[in-house]
Amino acid sequence: MTVSRSYSSVSKVFVKGTIDTVKNSDKIITEVIKANEENSGKQIQLIIEDSYIVLSRLIGNLLKLIKTDKLDIKLYIGEDNLITLLTKLGLKEVFQLEKIKD
Repeated sequence: MTVSRSYSSVSKVFVKGTIDTVKNSDKIITEVIKANEENSGKQIQLIIEDSYIVLSRLIGNLLKLIKTDKLDIKLYIGEDNLITLLTKLGLKEVFQLEKIKD
């Protein structure tokens, strides 16, 4: 799995590969926090290109950042199965979930 960032009017955190370990989840959260620190107050777009799963640890940490820390995080996801899962969990609105356009 690789994680990278870019900045403009929004901060973007790009994730390529399967998010299947605690280490991967922690790396993503670290990058989201860094994106907020370096571009404070801007929306953070978390772009998960091809992972079909995420750990509950990542979901919980993202919820904390959104609900408690008041970060504006929007998820863009490429895999339909992951979109379906997050929607069934009732997280579509909280994560401002959108499908990556082909």
